Amino acid sequence: MEIFGIAITFFSLVLAYLAYSNGKWMKAAIGEMRNSIEGIKSSIEGIKEAIREMKEAINNQTELIKRMDEHLRKMDERAEQRHSEVIALLNKMTDILNKGFGDLSRDIKEIKNQSERNVV
Repeated sequence: MEIFGIAITFFSLVLAYLAYSNGKWMKAAIGEMRNSIEGIKSSIEGIKEAIREMKEAINNQTELIKRMDEHLRKMDERAEQRHSEVIALLNKMTDILNKGFGDLSRDIKEIKNQSERNVV
């Protein structure tokens, strides 16, 4: 009986040592996991900040594109207006030239016709 008592005591000591070393290992593993989780959390915060900055940059670019689009639209309107003004001015000049030189061109045609009749 005493041998069984000694054997049980020995196995109890071995189990206690194994439980102690397992607990120590688990505590270290949990600490490493916590450190990894903290690192991941800080990485996620960094990514969130980068996303915020990118979103702000995109918003700024969108605003710039809107302003450029408005400016180009105004330029197109002005170009269309100036084109209409130039066409109207050319039409006026054509009318003035036709009025002023219309008789002259008719006279030149008559002179040519008469000279051709005289030659024939």
